Amino acid sequence: LLIDANGVVVDSHDERVEPGESLLEGDLARTALAEVFRQAVAAPEGEARLAGPAGRTPLDGRISSFQAAPVRAGDGTVVGVVAVQL
Repeated sequence: LLIDANGVVVDSHDERVEPGESLLEGDLARTALAEVFRQAVAAPEGEARLAGPAGRTPLDGRISSFQAAPVRAGDGTVVGVVAVQL
């Protein structure tokens, strides 16, 4: 998944997460994907984050874990996050 810095999904190959959906509002806000997004945005350069299903709302009834890392511009500004489902 590719997510912009505002938490909006830009590209997804997961039928449960559509481009244009927000990870900060609505149904996705309490998922492991939303949690790993929040962690990745704050992660130091060169580090990735992992979020598991504990205490999170499952995506479409299926429990999921995700790993994500920030995507940075040349000046170090976070412009998005790339995330993969494990």
